[in-house]
Amino acid sequence: MSPRHPFAEFADETLSKLVRASQAKLLGEVGATSIFSQRGLPKPSGGVSANGASRLMPCADGYVAVSLPRTCDWELLPAWLECAHQSFDWQSLHEIVATCAAQSLVTRGRLLGLAVAVASELPGGSNLKPASELARSRATKRPRVIDLSALWAGPLCAHLLMLAGAEVIKVGSTNRPDSARLFNRCERSLTLDFGREDHRRQLHRLIEDADIVIESSRPRALAQLGIDAESIVRARAELVWVSITGHGRDSPESNWIAYGDDAGAAAGLSFLVSQAVGRYEFFGDAIADPLTGIEAAWRAWRAWHAGEGGIISLALADVAAFYVREVRPDASSLAAWIQSQC
Repeated sequence: MSPRHPFAEFADETLSKLVRASQAKLLGEVGATSIFSQRGLPKPSGGVSANGASRLMPCADGYVAVSLPRTCDWELLPAWLECAHQSFDWQSLHEIVATCAAQSLVTRGRLLGLAVAVASELPGGSNLKPASELARSRATKRPRVIDLSALWAGPLCAHLLMLAGAEVIKVGSTNRPDSARLFNRCERSLTLDFGREDHRRQLHRLIEDADIVIESSRPRALAQLGIDAESIVRARAELVWVSITGHGRDSPESNWIAYGDDAGAAAGLSFLVSQAVGRYEFFGDAIADPLTGIEAAWRAWRAWHAGEGGIISLALADVAAFYVREVRPDASSLAAWIQSQC
């Protein structure tokens, strides 16, 4: 039997507080065997993520994690690397990155809107605190969840809340379809054109009727829709607002792009792997995404039942660092899991 991912047991404990089901059963319901597997994709190797869009690259003074899932990301590479190349592939990118300093690459990349992180160090820790035990003061009421999120962490959060008993309404955009269909199984869904005033009013009405809102947008993107989370929760003290970002809601972090693979590297996971097996590898498929989805669902469920409204801000990199701190995976368990994926 293949060894379990070192974070799986801790994640199972969190899930068990939310629903009486194991990790395997939960994810079996949505067609996956494990949130820590590769979701049917090729297994990562040589510092390449499972979907091929993220790489761990040596640079002049360490390693960086780079995610380039969009065509527009590749178009930004000449400006990022300050060179005259008109076209890039991964090999030419490796060659230039190898001559650059890690922090300079990260600082410039984030200003341009690229998902990049230093991977060759273990950060000081996480600002995320463990959630206290739940007082089920509102157990008889079924919360209404409005899911505005996209990609993986937010839709997983919504799916877990639905399994726990919430009514979930998925709201999508006509201009930006969500690719995370695996988790978008909810009782109701609708697609809105946010360029239309009547559709924006409909969105605001949905938020007004919600008990829990899940979103994974940068604050400035919500502001363009006339949505100010801080003002909304001040007006409705009981509302639970789940904000999922790459690195946080505060400036300048609120403008930094992140995906699950590079966020895990930013939390030190690839560095820990390098200490265990002597090479840099990604620690699971976009690992920060499922961890954040689980934590978001549990914390939102707990807060709603306890009557503790407000903004629950969860950053992918911060949640991954939280798991590093709480689990403290040792070198042998890291090595065993990495070898099982090769």
